Amino acid sequence: MRKFQILGAFAAVLAFSALTVASASATLWLIGGKSLTSRVLADTHGELELRHTGGLGGTITILCSGLAHGWVGTGAKDEVTSILGLKGELNKLTCLAHTGNSLCPAGTLVLVTALGLPWLTELKLVGSETIDEAKGTAEETGYSTECKGISIGCQKNETFKFDENLANGALFLANGVAAPCSDGGTGKLVGMAEVLGATVS
Repeated sequence: MRKFQILGAFAAVLAFSALTVASASATLWLIGGKSLTSRVLADTHGELELRHTGGLGGTITILCSGLAHGWVGTGAKDEVTSILGLKGELNKLTCLAHTGNSLCPAGTLVLVTALGLPWLTELKLVGSETIDEAKGTAEETGYSTECKGISIGCQKNETFKFDENLANGALFLANGVAAPCSDGGTGKLVGMAEVLGATVS
């Protein structure tokens, strides 16, 4: 899905871990209630909180919003190709330190960059839950944060849990996979991402 990941999501697009999958193709994408015969462009709106513990400076939470561009395809496959910030930034987001630390006080603007794009994603059924599992191409999915000239990268292939179909699309919740960060700390994505115009069977 177009996850925002930041990111992601980022995330991002973030967000993302290995899971034991009961069935890889028991769920699929729908447009207008019908299965697809070819890929269709789709955007995902995301509102995510990046939580960082340990490492430099101590605990911090960063709030981000943006759009993920990509497509949903036949069956269960989808992809995030780029991230667009609310100010038009490509693959970068201007976010806000909500709870700050000694290196990046609360209220400081933080530049968040999506890592590992494009993110290859796929709906999977794990037990009774549908997830959208994301994998980076050259590297794992993730993000880097830059505050006052200090950059920290956090990467781990993320998953998003399908929550419900809404009037405007399918809502997913970040699973909060623990991602190792370049400063020795741990990053997690918490929040939601809505794939606009598409639903899940």
